[in-house]
Amino acid sequence: MLVVMKFGAPQEEVEKVNRSLAQMRVNVTQIGGAQQSVFALVGDTSQLDLASIRSNNYVDKVVRVFTEAWI
Repeated sequence: MLVVMKFGAPQEEVEKVNRSLAQMRVNVTQIGGAQQSVFALVGDTSQLDLASIRSNNYVDKVVRVFTEAWI
């Protein structure tokens, strides 16, 4: 899953989202740019509450990334 912050989101809000995501029992990697940050979430994201993640005014979008399992 990817959580994309809005352009120019204050650093305090980026850190707030990072702390919130870290409590969700998934691995979180922050990718920071000069104007925008993206969080990559790895693990079982199927039970995460997308509405609560999107509720932060500085979150631009939340994107689920699916892969097919090799059997």
